[in-house]
Amino acid sequence: MLTGQQAGLCGGPLYNVYKAITAVKLADNLEKKLGRPVVPVFWVASEDHNFSEADHF
Repeated sequence: MLTGQQAGLCGGPLYNVYKAITAVKLADNLEKKLGRPVVPVFWVASEDHNFSEADHF
């Protein structure tokens, strides 16, 4: 299973953690239901941010 989220500041990171935990739990449930390994893949789309954008935050 594959999911992801764009990185965020000020409260956004908590949503990323919740979403990653949900992916792990869903993969575990699918693994039990299907009887085969399911790997959760969670990516963070962070290439669109750089230091010059965030240094004045």
